Amino acid sequence: MHDESKQGNTPPERQRLSWRRAMAWHSIGFATLVILLWADELFIFGFNYFFGDWRQVEIGEAGCRTGVIIVLWMASAYKIHQVLSRLTYVESFMHFCSWCSRVEKDGEWLNIQEQFTKETGKQPSHGMCPECAAKFKADLLKSAPSVEGKPDKDGEA
Repeated sequence: MHDESKQGNTPPERQRLSWRRAMAWHSIGFATLVILLWADELFIFGFNYFFGDWRQVEIGEAGCRTGVIIVLWMASAYKIHQVLSRLTYVESFMHFCSWCSRVEKDGEWLNIQEQFTKETGKQPSHGMCPECAAKFKADLLKSAPSVEGKPDKDGEA
């Protein structure tokens, strides 16, 4: 019942697919720029169409422009990856109501026990962890009135 994709920074499968689609469109856009750059350079599309004069093909200049486009492509892909990773991290937080401490899951607000049962299929039980037990015992001993002359548990008065 426990979904492995909810641990860490791994997005759910549906979200992962939409992010892959976004990265694919990003790549298609930059690839289109490179293709148009080279088509213009090799076939002189834009220049002949708009100005009507022939010009010399500049392979080196087109190569430099392609390099700049690829660097921008990689830099923007890295930034998109950073944003999507951060978004996955932020979306992985569990939302608690600050008033009643209920938990939000898929638009439904449940108390913690209901959420636990829904996620694991098991019924919760109550107990006390060792740290809270030690603190409770210390608080209890502080607040208990001391009786003069009564022996403590070691037998000393």
